Amino acid sequence: MLFNLVEMEIQKSCWIIPYFVKDDKIYFLLIKWRHNHRGFPKWHIEKWEDCKQTALREFQEETGIPADFVIMDTDIVLEDDYFFTLNGKKIKKIVKYFIWELKDWFEEYIKPQVWEIYEIKLVPSEKVGDYLEFKSLKDIFSKVLYFLKSKLWKQ
Repeated sequence: MLFNLVEMEIQKSCWIIPYFVKDDKIYFLLIKWRHNHRGFPKWHIEKWEDCKQTALREFQEETGIPADFVIMDTDIVLEDDYFFTLNGKKIKKIVKYFIWELKDWFEEYIKPQVWEIYEIKLVPSEKVGDYLEFKSLKDIFSKVLYFLKSKLWKQ
């Protein structure tokens, strides 16, 4: 699919790929949005914020999980871009993915934004691919899983 970049809107967003380790198993927090797609928490960047600030603020707002429950222990940032058409308008989306650890699974804090989020769940790493629809997101997830396994099992 070829697009004329001059006529195209460019959107930037930041995603967090939150994970939690328990008993040597890696779990990932997945969200189901109102349009029925599943994935990781994501947001558009506000003009006054950098990508990390946007991601952390929106993560708290959309999940209810406080910022101090997230360990931003890595500056590993994966990037991706893709093209789509919405209401006849061509859009290029540029996405940054942060890999952040949850200190624990605090189910009592989970309070999804009801107008945006249908469901939030913790999914074992071997099942995450069953929930992800888009190939580019599955590819990013494979890279994240490889990185985390190599990091965690070095310790």
